[in-house]
Amino acid sequence: MVKKKTETAFHPINSLHYCAAVRYVNVTGYAIEGGGERFLPLDSPFASGEDSQHPPIFAAIFRRTTGIK
Repeated sequence: MVKKKTETAFHPINSLHYCAAVRYVNVTGYAIEGGGERFLPLDSPFASGEDSQHPPIFAAIFRRTTGIK
């Protein structure tokens, strides 16, 4: 049995740069920034389809508060 190694990272709230609920969507064939695959906000018409096979995820981007930026 392989034992999973877990690591928890805590970031101060003032380092939060952006957060959003997004969904992976393939927009190939549509005139959206050249089409292709991307993560779109849930309020986008392309991401709100009921037939989507991909679940929504919550994404967060943090900035460094110290060190090299």
